[in-house]
Formats: sequence, C-alpha cells, structure tokens
Amino acid sequence: MMSRPGCTPWKQRAPFTVMSIGFARHQYSHTLMQAEVIPSYDLSRGDSLAAPIRLLRCNTASETDGNYNSAEPHRHNYHEIFYFIKGGGWHDIDFRRFPIEDHAIHFVNPGQVHLMRRAPDSHGFIILFTSDFYMLDLHNRERSSPMWFLMHSTPRPALTVAQPERTILLDTIRLMEEEFNGGGAHREQLLHSYLHVLLLHSLRLFERLESIETLEDASHTLVNRLRSLIEENYITVHAPREYAEMLCVSQNHLNNTTRRMIGRTIGDLVHERIILEAQRLLFHTAMSVKEIAFRLNYDDPSYFTRFFRKHTGVAPHEFREAARKKHH
Repeated sequence: MMSRPGCTPWKQRAPFTVMSIGFARHQYSHTLMQAEVIPSYDLSRGDSLAAPIRLLRCNTASETDGNYNSAEPHRHNYHEIFYFIKGGGWHDIDFRRFPIEDHAIHFVNPGQVHLMRRAPDSHGFIILFTSDFYMLDLHNRERSSPMWFLMHSTPRPALTVAQPERTILLDTIRLMEEEFNGGGAHREQLLHSYLHVLLLHSLRLFERLESIETLEDASHTLVNRLRSLIEENYITVHAPREYAEMLCVSQNHLNNTTRRMIGRTIGDLVHERIILEAQRLLFHTAMSVKEIAFRLNYDDPSYFTRFFRKHTGVAPHEFREAARKKHH
C-alpha cells in the first residue's frame, strides 16, 4: 500500500462485546436516539464476562424478542448469524427477501435493516457478536480482513449449506453452545476460537459459491478499511479525496485498487451507501424527501432528488410508492 510520509494511518476501533441469543429469551436495551427513525437495538449487558457471548436455540416462532418485534423493520449494532436447521418463512434484509430454508445460514451486519417471518416449526441457532469481539487483537484484525460477508452491505448474505459442511458447521455451533453453557477456564477464548472457525468455514462456502479467487491481502485489507470508513462517515464525508487522505494513500491508488478488487470506484461506494440509507428512510419512515435530504447532508433537496434519480432511475417519491406497493 502506498502510504504518504507523515500521515497517521486510520486506526481500528477498540474491542467490544459479543453475544448470541434465542427468540423471546433475553432482553435488549432499546437505544432509539433522538435522531434515529428506524429502531436500533444494543446487546444487553448482564453477563459477568468482560466480553459476553450468548448462544441459544431458536425453537419458537414468536416474532417478539425481548423489548422489540423481530417481524417489524429494525437494526442492531452487532452481527447476527442465523443457522436454520428446519426452515420455513422468509427473511428481508435491506429490500432483498431470502427464503428460510433447511440448513440455511444468514448473516445480518450492524446497521442493516431487516425483519423476519418464520414458520411455526422452524428452529435452529442464533449467534450475536460485535465486530470488536471477533477482532480481539491485532493478529485477529489482520486475519479477519477477508471476511467480506461481514461488511455492511454484502452482495450475498445467505446460502444453503450442503454436506459435509453442514455437519462441520453444526458441530462447531454445538461446541460453542456447550462451552457457553459451561463455566470452564478460558471460556471466552474458546468461544472466540469457535466463532473464528465458523466464519472461516462460511468464507470457504461463499468463495466456492461465487468462485472467488484468493485476493491480495494488502489490497483486500485496504478495500475493507475503506468500506468501514464509508460506513462511519458517509453522511458527513462525500468526497473520494477525503477517504484517500484518511487512509494515507493517493486517490489514484485507492481508486485503482477498488476498481481492480471489486469493479467500483471510491465514489461508487460512497454513493451506494447514501442511496441505501435514503431507500431505507423512504420505505420505513414518513420523513419527507426534504427531511431525508437534510439528514443525509444535502442542503439542496432538488439536487438530492436528481442524485437519487441518477443512481436509481426513479425519483424518491416514485421509489417510496413502488416499494410500499410491492412489500405491502
């Protein structure tokens, strides 16, 4: 990576916690901020571990989990992995609907808006964890970079697992469950290791499905760091040049890297993230186009409307009408 002299590289955020839950068993703290219009939920903080993990079986079709309704649009500040042993129903993740099939694994990342309707006899496991729990130290931060399906808006968040991977994944989850329910020494480290094994096997499945070749570590890390920065700053920072400066690389180098790795420019990624948030607000809230434009840091609603139409092919109000008609 081409760094500029005297530039302090972008830093990873400090570690945080991990959890895993079953429906209607654990409480969440509802953190609906004054500026937030789509419900967002934090993990509860009741475990004696510094970085708790909770893994429970999902054996009920109840859509109400703790203090919120999982069948209504909402988002979390953590990752969720759903492994359905017995399927049935559907799962909406950011305007895309995925059937809940037998032995399907679904990934929902922080900030994504989702809702779920499960069949009465569906069951399986749910694992909740925060990014920083997985990235406990620098070594894990480095080796986690290829986990592109843990990025905010992955192109394929769900897949059906066949043998022999089905047995491997279920055995790993059950080892996690056994360790979670036990109280032995090194519990947190073992749970962390099992999670890493589960994610590595998931990565192998995604790569096989998409025929993705192993990418250069430095370039892949750079693109993932860019995606993380965009996720944190897309409302206030729109200029590609500023993201290159945050990463201490030239704009040309960063653009060339993103084109080569994922076929898109810095500007493409920023615009895609803004459009996604605009679509969420149009579909899930009653905010006016003007209010949404201001929320996304556009002072001129007319310019925002032209920007939205350019990238989606329709005006914001047309998207709202079509999306609501389709989903309701």
